[in-house]
Amino acid sequence: MNLDERARAWRGERRRAILLETASFVVSGKLAFFGALALVDRFTALPLGVRWGAIGVWCAWLAWALATRLAGPWRALDWEAVFAEAARVWPESRPVLASAWALRGGSPGPGMSEELRAEHVARADRLAAGLPSTKLFTWAPSRGAKGLAAAAAVVLAANAVWGDRASWARLLPWNDAALARWVEVSPGDASVDWGAPASVTARPTGEARKAGVRSAALTLEARGADGAWRPLPWTRADENEAAWRTDALSAALDYRVRWRDLTGRAYRLTPVAPPRWKRATATVREARGERSYVLGEDASVKARRGDWVEIEAEPDAPLSAATLRLSADAPVALRQDGGVWKGGFPAAVDTTLSFDLVSADGRRDPSPPVYSLTVAADAPPTAELLSPQVPLVASPQDSIPITWAARDDGAVTAASLVVRSNGRERAIALPVPSPARPEALGDYAWSLDGFSPGAKAEFWIEARDDASPPQVGRSEKGSV
Repeated sequence: MNLDERARAWRGERRRAILLETASFVVSGKLAFFGALALVDRFTALPLGVRWGAIGVWCAWLAWALATRLAGPWRALDWEAVFAEAARVWPESRPVLASAWALRGGSPGPGMSEELRAEHVARADRLAAGLPSTKLFTWAPSRGAKGLAAAAAVVLAANAVWGDRASWARLLPWNDAALARWVEVSPGDASVDWGAPASVTARPTGEARKAGVRSAALTLEARGADGAWRPLPWTRADENEAAWRTDALSAALDYRVRWRDLTGRAYRLTPVAPPRWKRATATVREARGERSYVLGEDASVKARRGDWVEIEAEPDAPLSAATLRLSADAPVALRQDGGVWKGGFPAAVDTTLSFDLVSADGRRDPSPPVYSLTVAADAPPTAELLSPQVPLVASPQDSIPITWAARDDGAVTAASLVVRSNGRERAIALPVPSPARPEALGDYAWSLDGFSPGAKAEFWIEARDDASPPQVGRSEKGSV
């Protein structure tokens, strides 16, 4: 290794030593400084201004450390300093290396020949090659770096015992969300029923109370339509917690909690419409057919006693359960059929209908709509034997014309001529209108064939309505 190679290697060694010294000094100082700050913040919650000031102090110290540990030694590292250190370590090199380095690329000075210059440089190369291969510049931590490293070790050990990881993040002044470490805010982000009461509570943690945080010192802020945060007075504040409440929340509320210059994250209370039916129908099924009513649009559901009322409804959002509540009867659990909920009940008396709907997230409607069901009394049908109206005497070969009528407040679904003779009854079906109507009228030629002379018979008209079960009406009796 000639003089040029040896000199450049020595300079590289010195530069590495400067960098290692600077890095150890700065890293140890950073750990000691911020570790101490984290411990202080752990127990006092440093204000924002103090944290900004600490950052400023750290930046100033860093600039000083870089200037004194890096920039100054780096600028002072010239070839004269390199060869001076080599002369100190190897005194025999003092009269040769520095002078040969000055002559290696230039012309010989006054009174020196080129041969003498070349010989002097060659001698220096031989001397450099013969020097030990040990490093000229080795790095050992300075007293300052050792002191800062010891301080950093002590501070980090203290943080391991008493510190909190959140304090390290909060040392950066723009990390203000660490208020959650001191204050528990409830309910956070939440959905509440539209128009229902809503509340916000803030409770200092046990750690916060030790640090002097009191609920009365907390500030609740709400964001207005212009995006600005404004204080919102607490409804109640005692030793344990502060609370705010409204009787009816009808618009989204963005809120957050502050303590001193610490600001918690923003939360939102979102009013959500309670679960309702998008469309609901009540279908009344009876003998004459069925009638449908749209709940909420038609004035009232009308049925007759005994009719079956079928509910079919489509919710405006997924439900976990739905129950039909009747003011005059037991509740009816609805069943889900695809996207529709169904259920039914027999009409008995006038009643009101309401629904207990449970949304997928467990919300209920505190004031569900109420619908009415009017049940008309279902009287039995009336039957009338119009002709004959007097006892008759006839031959077995005769036919008796029967004229009859039947009426009902619903519909006459069946009629028959009932004959009793010798203790036995038989019914002869009579035709009625189809579809069934409230009134039926007809004639029937009743043949007496099969009766023996001297026999006596009673007869009457029976009519049935569309009730369930059907009610029967009987006419006055005739005889022959």
